[in-house]
Amino acid sequence: VAVERGWLKESPAKWIMGGMSHRAAAHFLTAEEMDQVLSKPDVEEFDGLRDRAILEVMYATGVRGREVVALEVEDVDLAAGRLRVRIEDGQERQAPLADAAREFLGRYLKEVRPAWAQLPGEGPAERRGTALFIEPMRGNPLNLGTIQKIVGAYVHQVKPGIVMPCRVVRDACIARLQANGVAMEAIHAAVGDLRSEREAEPD
Repeated sequence: VAVERGWLKESPAKWIMGGMSHRAAAHFLTAEEMDQVLSKPDVEEFDGLRDRAILEVMYATGVRGREVVALEVEDVDLAAGRLRVRIEDGQERQAPLADAAREFLGRYLKEVRPAWAQLPGEGPAERRGTALFIEPMRGNPLNLGTIQKIVGAYVHQVKPGIVMPCRVVRDACIARLQANGVAMEAIHAAVGDLRSEREAEPD
C-alpha cells in the first residue's frame, strides 16, 4: 500500500518476507492507520496505559513480540531515550525511543508497574522483579501469546483481518523510518537485520 501510494520506493517486506511483498501489501498499516491503533488504548486505565506503552515501544523501535517479552526494566534509559534489546546468541542492540514512547513508557513505569509488582504472582519469582511488561492480576511477566493478543486487539479495531499483528507494527516502524529518509544500514542497526527474517519466523 505504501509503495502503491508513492510513500516508499520499496516495501519493507522486501527484506522482512524474503521478497513476498504482495502478501505484505495486503496486510499493511499506513501511518494514519498506525496513529489510529496507537490512540485505541484507554490511557486513563492502568491496563490501557501499559498497552499504549507496548504499542509505542514497538512502533518506535521495531522490536518483535518475543523481544518485548524479554525486555527488563533495566533495559530502559528514558533520559538517553534508548532501549536495549536482547537478541540471539547473547547479543544486543540499542534502539532509539521516540518522544511518545518515552512519555508513555515513563508513565507506565511510574504509575502502573510499581502497583502491579506488589501483587503475589505465581511460579518462579525471578523475572517478576525485573520484567518490563507485566500483567495486572498477579504481576507476572507477559508471555508472547499475551503480547500478540494485546497488539492484535488494537490492530484489528482499525484493520480487521490483519495477520501477524506484531509483524505488521514492526513493518509500520520500518516504513516510517524509510519515509523519514533513514538509510537501510541505520534501520538494520535499530531494528535488527531484516534480511535474515522469513515469514514463518514467529513474532
